[in-house]
Amino acid sequence: MVLERRYSAITKDKQIPRSMFMGMPSAEMTFLRHFFDVDGTIKLSNESLDELTIKPPDFGISVTVELYEDVEEEIVAYRLFKGSYEVWVYFKFNADPYRVKITITGQLPTARQIKLAFQALEHKLKEKTFWSGTFDDTFTDELRSGVGFDWSDVKGISFAFDEDTKTLTFNVDAGFTLDPSTVGTSTAAHATAWSHSRKCFYANGRYWVFYSDGSNLVYRTSTDGITWSDATTIKTFANFQGYRFGVWFDGAYLHYCVSSGLSGDAIFYRRGTLNSDGTITWSADEQTAVSGVSGKQYVNLIIVVDSAGYPWIGYELIDASGKRAVVTKSSANDGTWTTQTGFPYNLSAYTTNYLAVVLVPLTNQKVYAYYGWVNVLLYGRLWDGSAWGSQETMTSSNLKDCDHMGGAVNEGDDVHIVFLKASTYDIRYVKRTYGTGWGSEATVQSATTATTSPVLAINMGNNDLYCFWAGSPTIHHIFYKKCVGGTWDTDPTDWINETTDQLTANDRLSCFYRDYGSAIGLVYMTKTASPYNVRFAYLTLGVVKEIADSLSLSDALLCNKAFAVSDSVGLADSLLKDWMPQINDAIGLSDAILRDKTFQILDLLSLADAVYSILTMEITDSISLIDSLLRDKHFSISDSTSLSELVTVITEITKAVTDTIGLSEQVSANKALLLMDQIQLTENIYVNKILTISDQMALVEIVEKTVSGLVKTKIFLVMGDLAIQLSG
Repeated sequence: MVLERRYSAITKDKQIPRSMFMGMPSAEMTFLRHFFDVDGTIKLSNESLDELTIKPPDFGISVTVELYEDVEEEIVAYRLFKGSYEVWVYFKFNADPYRVKITITGQLPTARQIKLAFQALEHKLKEKTFWSGTFDDTFTDELRSGVGFDWSDVKGISFAFDEDTKTLTFNVDAGFTLDPSTVGTSTAAHATAWSHSRKCFYANGRYWVFYSDGSNLVYRTSTDGITWSDATTIKTFANFQGYRFGVWFDGAYLHYCVSSGLSGDAIFYRRGTLNSDGTITWSADEQTAVSGVSGKQYVNLIIVVDSAGYPWIGYELIDASGKRAVVTKSSANDGTWTTQTGFPYNLSAYTTNYLAVVLVPLTNQKVYAYYGWVNVLLYGRLWDGSAWGSQETMTSSNLKDCDHMGGAVNEGDDVHIVFLKASTYDIRYVKRTYGTGWGSEATVQSATTATTSPVLAINMGNNDLYCFWAGSPTIHHIFYKKCVGGTWDTDPTDWINETTDQLTANDRLSCFYRDYGSAIGLVYMTKTASPYNVRFAYLTLGVVKEIADSLSLSDALLCNKAFAVSDSVGLADSLLKDWMPQINDAIGLSDAILRDKTFQILDLLSLADAVYSILTMEITDSISLIDSLLRDKHFSISDSTSLSELVTVITEITKAVTDTIGLSEQVSANKALLLMDQIQLTENIYVNKILTISDQMALVEIVEKTVSGLVKTKIFLVMGDLAIQLSG
């Protein structure tokens, strides 16, 4: 989703069936018109002239409203913000064939109310829909024609409707989304487990979610995060759970690893290209990454891909000797699998406890691998691109258990991790600085629950970290905190409320590894009995503005900033030294421009400011100069010029003018004027002046001074070789 700022109202129609009969749409179509005003007001109408006005969301303070549009994805959005308040309202025209999908999401400093006020001439409230239209009041109160606002899919958030004021009020938490979406259902209680293995990402215009439906590894996709495709099956197993597979998107390809988890079964690997229609084009047939051996089981799978495209798989090996953490790697990066020499590699010795492996890709084919089990410290090793380093102790606190390993992300070659601490159930954070080692632990959130398993994502644009968890401080809620420059938020943001359906467990979360399209997605599960819901929500981090029309900058522009704009730009701010805008069409400068500035402008320039010396301007069309021009200035002008200023000219100045010139100035001695068309001289002309009128004709004035001071003037008309005296 790429939103572009709009500065004028948007009118957009949605084609819908004219009628529905027993759930079936008619072949005849009509339209639902939306008018989005820049102040946040929306007006709905149809061909029957029914109208409904929706006022901007009101959350108790005066806010700034901005209008955006994504033409390709057919999304119109409002941003309402002030200080720590930020709310987005999305209108998605392609999310449903019969209606426009509305999603409201935001972050507020505290839990509060959001109000939507409606205006309509005739209206009815039917269940969770406010209708404006024409009604049959005689018998059935049936809606004959109308437009409406439907909030029936809002779950887990209380609301109230005031009939007198026609106002709908939602009671929201500080962080909220009026409408996380259900991706699908599953009979597996661990459809998305465990939190350290990724299950979702964004690629090629779609959100992708992978999970177990109980018998199959499946995936679904969505262009808007709301409406999801049918499930596509990748692999079928009996009693299949989410901790038996892992997926990874490396920016170019999807990679997955999967095993049944049964004795003697192999680990399989496959790579594919994600297509914009939600299909996958596989690079090769499914490969065997680890051969099946009788008496051996492979569970708790995770997969990553290093910087050169080579896949790595981490897993727990269970056999007669116990359990151990193992890593394997392919020496092929083309979608096939050839196990590299020295792999599989045993990260740990055997233990009697269940354990898990986490892999973190770094730069230049480096990978960091670590492992843990119940009530022990975390241990890891660095693969430097060619060999393993020595084992490192990562934490000073014991891990709660292997299903609470949390998540890890990289920032270059540095590693960030979160995990659940044993006994106290604090969410702990620690960072490994490349070349230095592991630092001190910090508490993200204290005293959560014994089942909480945090997940971690990074905003690659600014390296901010986002930690998500469930169940505390409020049961059946999902929270997050942000870390900026090594400092975590003091208070958590209460983001998602699933009190109605209830969370399946607090350790079923999985999130994006990094931001995609200015959002971080989260997958989790609801309901406490089969069929379980696999749910998805995304946290909007900001807007990436790709601007195709216009840009207005009303903020101070700092030094060494560059803006590339395809049409026009208005700069109403103070421009500092050494800043160069590149602009294709037009620019208006109403500010002081300091010296040593260069502007390259293709069409039009208006200068209403003081222009200092040593400034060269190349202008292709026209220029108006109303400023004082200092000496040693050179202007090259292609069409016309008007000089109405006092021009103080030092000797040996030549003016070349192609059309017309009016001179009302005092022209000093030894001046030569070359004119192609005509000239009007109203000045005092001093001795020995020659006026060249055209090609072979000139007027010559000769002034003779005698010793006594007598002045005699003679004027000659010179035509070729012929001179005719006109006076004297």
